[in-house]
Amino acid sequence: MVKLAIIVDLHSAVPSSNLGISTLKPKTMGKIDKKKRKLQERIDFLQSELTASLTKKSGKTAEINVGEYQRKITELRLELSKM
Repeated sequence: MVKLAIIVDLHSAVPSSNLGISTLKPKTMGKIDKKKRKLQERIDFLQSELTASLTKKSGKTAEINVGEYQRKITELRLELSKM
């Protein structure tokens, strides 16, 4: 019995659009995923901080600028959606 091996060269001259894969390298995609995750974590942190400061009933909580927090959250969401 003869075994045949099929070797696929992923760096061949075939355009990636024909292969149905992205032209981004895995390392670049990893960096983008990491940036997206960091942005989402920052959005979540700002939202939780805003919610916590608005719902606390003690008079000792520091005042926050709600508009500024909302603006930051909106800018981060926009940046995340562009990625």
